[in-house]
Amino acid sequence: MTRDELLRLAAQAAEQAETHEKLAAQLRRQEARFREMAEEALSIRGNRSIIGSNMELATPGATKKVRIAAGRTKRNHQAKRAFLEHGKTDEDISKEVGVGRSTVNAWYAGSRSIPGKHAKHFEKKYGVPRSAWAKVAE
Repeated sequence: MTRDELLRLAAQAAEQAETHEKLAAQLRRQEARFREMAEEALSIRGNRSIIGSNMELATPGATKKVRIAAGRTKRNHQAKRAFLEHGKTDEDISKEVGVGRSTVNAWYAGSRSIPGKHAKHFEKKYGVPRSAWAKVAE
């Protein structure tokens, strides 16, 4: 190869390297934006839970566990809102009254009656009125 051909190839290689550097910089910026968005998805923005939830919930100072629970809920139930606003997940509530988490979910759905003593307990402690429950067993 002649000297001119080698210089032309060197110039092409330099152009390609510059193009790759620009693309790499764009990819780094894009990666940073995606990481930032992922962090925001687990954080509270304006004291509201935001992950795929139908429930807008005021949760100032909530733990990560409560923020995640609020974000995952698809049920906008008055009792669930009250529990989450008091920093309690379904698991916490189930342990508090000695039932399974699925039982608490059945109470929300109305497929199982909540015992009157539990409804009264939740009304006193969390301000959930008896009328919030579809079925209350006396």
